[in-house]
Amino acid sequence: MRASSLCLVLGLLGVGASFAAETPGAYKLETGPYAVGEIDRVVLTGAGEVKPDSDSGEYDTPLLIRYPKLKPAVDGAKPVEPARFPVVIFSHGAGGSRDAFPDLSKHWASHGYVVIHPTHGDSIKRRHDGGEDIRELMRDPQQVVKGVNLRGRHTEVRHILENFKTIERRIAEDSDAGSAPLLDPDRVVIAGHSAGAMTAQALGGMKFYINPRARARSMEEKRIKAAIIISGQGTTRRTITAKSWEDVHIPWLVIAGSEDYSPVSSETPQSRRHPFEFAPPGDKYLVYIDGATHSSYSGKRLGFTDDKGELKADIKYIQSIVASSTTAFLDAYMNKNTDARAFLTSDALTKFPGGKVEYQYK
Repeated sequence: MRASSLCLVLGLLGVGASFAAETPGAYKLETGPYAVGEIDRVVLTGAGEVKPDSDSGEYDTPLLIRYPKLKPAVDGAKPVEPARFPVVIFSHGAGGSRDAFPDLSKHWASHGYVVIHPTHGDSIKRRHDGGEDIRELMRDPQQVVKGVNLRGRHTEVRHILENFKTIERRIAEDSDAGSAPLLDPDRVVIAGHSAGAMTAQALGGMKFYINPRARARSMEEKRIKAAIIISGQGTTRRTITAKSWEDVHIPWLVIAGSEDYSPVSSETPQSRRHPFEFAPPGDKYLVYIDGATHSSYSGKRLGFTDDKGELKADIKYIQSIVASSTTAFLDAYMNKNTDARAFLTSDALTKFPGGKVEYQYK
């Protein structure tokens, strides 16, 4: 059953349940070894500074940063030396903000990843905060997608990549450990949900065919080493064809679900599989969750009940599948973890109790 409310896109309700850490055969569903530091209410300015977002301007990008805290020195011992950690930049949906996927973000940070959440300039929140009357969106949800500025998102992500040193200094100011994690520019992942999945695909090497007779356009960002695509886009769009993914050569994890419809787009559960199905073989993975809706991956229950008000699937199961698969993917390709690689090339995900998932890799 298709969701029909703009609330599905705005994601204004619900907080995900904790992951089912006791799941047999799961990969790192328990909280990781690091305490998580969090920096919110800051912006990355056009000039490359990080400052309180109360002073933000038109060209500033609000950020939320989560990072693994290094342990402080104990009883006069030598302080922990700063170490470089992989970075995940998470791009939110059209109705989202830097507050997207908090449980998953904290989970990644606890396992040793610096996670950076920008609020993109095209977000409904920033448009509303800037004085725009968004009531028209309630009458015509298609305007949400039309308002997505993919080139603007590309610019914002690139600006983050170019200012790792500034972000490191801000983390050091926030840290109470006497040292702080450093950002590894050679281990950067782009992740995203919905419109953020389009951002991830574009920066990860997907091409656009604006004109059938013209050369394909690319926004590929070579500093991106892997991509996580949650509820992405397929060939239902005029500018995306089966050839759009032919040059995607980085590791690529695609997550979709059998009930994943959105009132603002023509995507179907089948088209959301296309980023995996049309990508060339080599480090490509598909996690297709039975009963998962557009908002369920982060634990939100919007559009998640049937006509009788019964849950379509176990929300904790869906979150656990997402957490386990993404953490294994990150570890396998950012940390070269052999256990993670073995998990990804097994059928362990299909054996999780509480639901059903189709899992493929090539």
